[in-house]
Amino acid sequence: MSKNQRIKALWLASWWPRPDHKVLGIFTKRDAEAVALFCDLVVINAIIHPNKRFIVEESIDDKGYRIIIVKCPASNNPILARINLARGFFMGIKWTIQKGFKPNVIHLHIVTIAGMAAYFYKLKYKLPLFLSEHWSGFSMPTPPIGFFNKWLGKLLVRDSRGVFAVTKPMRDKMIQIGWQGQYLVNPNVVDTDFFTLGPKLSPSPFRFIHISSLDEEHKNMSGLLRAIRQAALQQPNFTMTIIGGDEGTAHVTQLAQSLGLEDKLRILGVQSAEVVQREMQASHAFVLFSNREGLPCVILEAMATGLPVISSSVPGLEEWVTQETGILVPIGDEGALTAALLKILQGHQCYDKNIIREKVVRECSYPVVGKRIAEAYEEAVAACRNRS
Repeated sequence: MSKNQRIKALWLASWWPRPDHKVLGIFTKRDAEAVALFCDLVVINAIIHPNKRFIVEESIDDKGYRIIIVKCPASNNPILARINLARGFFMGIKWTIQKGFKPNVIHLHIVTIAGMAAYFYKLKYKLPLFLSEHWSGFSMPTPPIGFFNKWLGKLLVRDSRGVFAVTKPMRDKMIQIGWQGQYLVNPNVVDTDFFTLGPKLSPSPFRFIHISSLDEEHKNMSGLLRAIRQAALQQPNFTMTIIGGDEGTAHVTQLAQSLGLEDKLRILGVQSAEVVQREMQASHAFVLFSNREGLPCVILEAMATGLPVISSSVPGLEEWVTQETGILVPIGDEGALTAALLKILQGHQCYDKNIIREKVVRECSYPVVGKRIAEAYEEAVAACRNRS
């Protein structure tokens, strides 16, 4: 391979957006958009589908990279379903290579059943292997990883050329469970040309915004709404816009009604990126009260828009939510969240939108993240070439 040729990267995406779950693995898709600026890229994703046979579908993303979706037969037997998914990734790789794509590197996103295919083709073609991990479970004291995935992850990390973790605490937790390897901290990517500073807003009425899956166990929506209620009893001149809800918004709507918050909340459901951008630019502050997270894209997008952030202090966010950019509160502490809401209401003008945005542009923009990954590829390919 000549020095001026672009790296050919084959990605195995365990999670990828699909019509019924548009934000599943959205961070992987955005990473792909960033890397496609510097590399030729093919992304393979396998999904369970109500077919009786395997179906391979190929498309070209508007950013120029290829996407291979392998639809795998469904099964009531979970073991057989996992086997079918594994076969789907093998099939997708074989399809891609037969179509003439000869990768220089393999990059696995999230340690799951896709890891077996990644490791097999790494050995077969003697290719450098990379791994990206985003899983929010690594923010928990004891990550709930099954025996097989723990063993597979240890093998993959040990033999990879680089492991991209989105935060330092995630990297440290992976090492703690025995996944020893070569780590690089690489935050999620943000389209900083799209998420930009909005117009200057009137301070009243104050607008908070929350964006998430609205999953109760993960995002603690009930705790968030109870804190909103308590804050409203002391300072009623604000509203909150709530966007998201892959499973629908009925439970949040019902909870809002039971707490008497109908006049405080705008519950919009799942929205396009354009609506998210517009609503962020029309808001004064962003709020997330999750029980666990990796590195939420929505927090980085809110910061790119110049919004101060209130968030629960899941590991890794202390690198982003500082005294200059917002307030962290203990996980599950509704009293602390109420106090943070009131503090932002009274002092949001103390935050400098340009300072909040600066760190995201410097570390998370498409060119920065894409180049960081591409340079790791180039170094690995050069090392393999020198050994041969």
